[in-house]
Amino acid sequence: MYMAQWDGTVTQLLYVIGIDESSQNNSGVSVYPNPATDNISVTAKDAASIVIYDITGTLLISQAISVVQNKVDVKSLASGVYFVSVINKTGQFSTVRLVK
Repeated sequence: MYMAQWDGTVTQLLYVIGIDESSQNNSGVSVYPNPATDNISVTAKDAASIVIYDITGTLLISQAISVVQNKVDVKSLASGVYFVSVINKTGQFSTVRLVK
């Protein structure tokens, strides 16, 4: 979309209306099942920890890991949207949206 100004200049407007989630997580991290009920399986290479935040950014679960596939108990979480971040040994992280 373009917008013409009174002084004759033309400005291109850019609107972001969503995120392509298929390209959002290209780090090899997977979280399933999603939506979840009692437990989730988190698969990631070189991961050191898994953290789960609610939509306000409150840390709800933090778990150290040492294997590629991990099971995380999410029974205590209420229904809603959460963010599962997997942090590797160098401090890089990948975040996946989780629905419960």
